[in-house]
Formats: sequence, C-alpha cells, structure tokens
Amino acid sequence: MQNLLVIMDMNKGFAKKGNLFSPRTANLIDPIADYCKKSKEKGWTILALSDTHDPQDIEMESFPSHCLAGSDESEVVDEIKPYCDFILPKFTTGGFFEIQEASQKNKSLDLRHYEEIHVVGCCTDLCVFNFCLITQKHMEYEYHKKRISRIPDIIVHKDLVDTYDSEGHEADNLNRFFWEHMKLNGIKVE
Repeated sequence: MQNLLVIMDMNKGFAKKGNLFSPRTANLIDPIADYCKKSKEKGWTILALSDTHDPQDIEMESFPSHCLAGSDESEVVDEIKPYCDFILPKFTTGGFFEIQEASQKNKSLDLRHYEEIHVVGCCTDLCVFNFCLITQKHMEYEYHKKRISRIPDIIVHKDLVDTYDSEGHEADNLNRFFWEHMKLNGIKVE
C-alpha cells in the first residue's frame, strides 16, 4: 500500500499575503517543500488542499475575507505546487468532504486505500485538526461497519504544522493543546 501526504492550506493567502497571512505559516514553506521532495522520492501521492471561498461562504462570518476563488490567494505556493499530484479547492475548515467527493471520480483520492495519511500545513487548531478528526472518525465508522479491514494511520508532523498568533489565539499553547487532543482521538503526532 502507498502513503498519502496531505498538505493543508499552504496557499498564498496564508503563507504569502492577505488578511490571514501569518509569518508562522510562511516559515513552513521550505520545510514542507523539503518533505515533499523526500516523499516524492519514496513514491508517495501528494495532495494539496487549498482554501477557496466565495464571498458568501459561512466561514466569512468568523474570519475576514480571504482566499477568494479566482484570486491568487487561493493558489498553492510556488515552492510546493510542483510536487503536488493533486490540488483540490477546500471550501470548509477541514477538507475531508472535498476529498470524499473528488474520490468518486478519481479512486486515487479514496483515503481508505492508503496505509498512512501524513498531514502537514496550517492551521493546527482549525483545518489540520478538523481534517484529521473527521477522517479518523469516518475510518473508525467504516471499520465498525466492516466496510474496511484496517484503518490507515493518520500522522501529523508537529514540526510541519502551525497556527497563527493573535490576541486571544496564542499559537504555541494552541499547538500543544490540539496535538494532545488529536492523540486522544487515535491520530499519531510525531
């Protein structure tokens, strides 16, 4: 079985510029690009999920306008883009449902077929957490229903995920909290 690398929201609107730009996300670009290169050499599939919104999306009620469809903010950063086998627009804080829908047309995106699903990118406490938790619980349900015989390991690389710093949103504390919360839910954090 093959491994999958999921790159979460390493798009220009978070890593280069825009209302939700974070230098902490920008600092992930080169280490994630290096990890992509190593993953490619091992024959892994690489999938990037990139935040892509319409102005009326529900998420815009919680966050300022960002990563609008058709803007360069919703594009994966140039340093990572060449490594990606697939790039999917992500309309939710997670991306699981977008992958599920895409997998109906392309079986390479069926998460059940991977031995390990490695996750990197931003933000630890939002999209990374939601994707990992929903994917893990979906796999547990599929296993319980005997539709799959094993659950892929979901592995979050804590040196390759981060969140933003702002008033009331202290990144280091949130990273530690959400790493532990993911571990409690059966997700590996290395």
